[in-house]
Amino acid sequence: MSDASNRKLPTHEEISVRAYEIFEERGSIPGDDVSNWLEAEAELSRAVELEAEAQSETRNKPEAKYVDSPISAPAVSGGLRSRATVA
Repeated sequence: MSDASNRKLPTHEEISVRAYEIFEERGSIPGDDVSNWLEAEAELSRAVELEAEAQSETRNKPEAKYVDSPISAPAVSGGLRSRATVA
């Protein structure tokens, strides 16, 4: 199956709730039911797409592998010195 068929689409209830929130945000002025619905549907659908993209990127990200390095830092004899004591 493709990623598109695995996406969870927003439910009627989710769209309805968001459309009502948009209605309230716009001052509860009646008459824009369809516009509010379409905007809610678009917002929620886009959120689903973004979530699917994020999951896909996480799934396709190569796993970090840690390897012991044969290179080591050179040993410093006498420990660390401050500039004031270096002659």
